[in-house]
Amino acid sequence: MATIRQIAQLAKVSPATVSRALANHPHVRPDTRQHILEIAQLYHYNPMRTQQEGAPSKMIKIGCLVPSVSADYYDLVLEGVLEATAGEQFHVMIVQTHHVFAHTCAAIMRMVEQQVDGIFIICGHAELLPKTTLMALWSHNIIPLSIDDTRLPIDSVLTDEQMLG
Repeated sequence: MATIRQIAQLAKVSPATVSRALANHPHVRPDTRQHILEIAQLYHYNPMRTQQEGAPSKMIKIGCLVPSVSADYYDLVLEGVLEATAGEQFHVMIVQTHHVFAHTCAAIMRMVEQQVDGIFIICGHAELLPKTTLMALWSHNIIPLSIDDTRLPIDSVLTDEQMLG
């Protein structure tokens, strides 16, 4: 993910020009603005995420996808996630996917839009996540972690339940 300074270097303009172009300031030539916007899009520039990265006490957003919050197993996994993040600078967003593959993919994309820092994925279905979904996570510097599913090409954690079974 690029910063204003990096975009300025790539566009061969000053950081102030980049800032003005991104703010749609009238004193930036249209061709320069277009060039800067193309570079910003190519390098996934996001002004909100860039501002947050410099903050010393940044809230860390973690997404957690579960097929069901009422099943005992998923409830225990959620309890562990919430216990591990209690009292820290974490904000945990829990999404129930109801064992529907399309809901899982859509929830991941919503979490990308909400700029989570990491995401725990408990799929609960046979389909593997599409490469485009995983690429969206990686291209936005979001750390995915699978729970009890080693089929995905991401790091995974096995719970005691899975290891005993």
